[in-house]
Amino acid sequence: MPEKHHVYLIPGLFGFDAIGAITYFHHVRELLQSRFAEAGLSVEIHDVGTSPTASIRRRAAVVYESIRATSESGPIHLIGHSTGGLDARLFVTPNAALKIDAEALEALSSRVQSVVTVATPNHGAPVAAFFSSAMGAQLLRLISLTTIYTMEYGKLPVSVAIEAGRVITRLDDYFGLESSILDQFYEQVFDRFDKDRQAKVKRYVESISGDTAALGQLTPGGIDLLNAATEDRPGVRYGCVVMKARTPGWQT
Repeated sequence: MPEKHHVYLIPGLFGFDAIGAITYFHHVRELLQSRFAEAGLSVEIHDVGTSPTASIRRRAAVVYESIRATSESGPIHLIGHSTGGLDARLFVTPNAALKIDAEALEALSSRVQSVVTVATPNHGAPVAAFFSSAMGAQLLRLISLTTIYTMEYGKLPVSVAIEAGRVITRLDDYFGLESSILDQFYEQVFDRFDKDRQAKVKRYVESISGDTAALGQLTPGGIDLLNAATEDRPGVRYGCVVMKARTPGWQT
């Protein structure tokens, strides 16, 4: 019987498994299954649960926990989007200090055959310094919510889009002041979800506010330290997918 491969999909910063009908790796599972089938290989694909804004060390530990719970043998492949790519790199680093039993960690990380990072800030993200501030964290919470709404319903209502524009164009006015304007806008978007989705979104947002260590780590300086502490594992094939997109606008 052919050996089964295990693919683990690792979400990025503010990542989630599923909220309502929205899945983080939409269609990726189906595509990978078809590719493995074409190659005549048996595969099982797993979604890695994550702490959305926790430290990279903690997120890498979650990768370990996900693999330990779902795979006892066979080759392992890691696909990480955004910060998830950093989690994957740290997990496979020989002798990584993840506050996990060293032998147990090595037993799993040594089975990894490939690591693919997608749109991963392997040299840091300059904007992370802003988002690690109190106001930046508030704005990220708002952006995350409106993104989920847009994914679920196709687009923001015109009234919400206009209000978003008012908030963004006057953002400089809010620095150092009370963040009530952002709270009000957040509630305006939140109230448009049905009750079931409100509960799921609320749990998701609460998980974000509980641990935001990753925001400070994603600066170029922070990732420079991560790069100094990580190294490629011999025998693992690494791939890096660089993304490009048009400048965002109200239509997109």
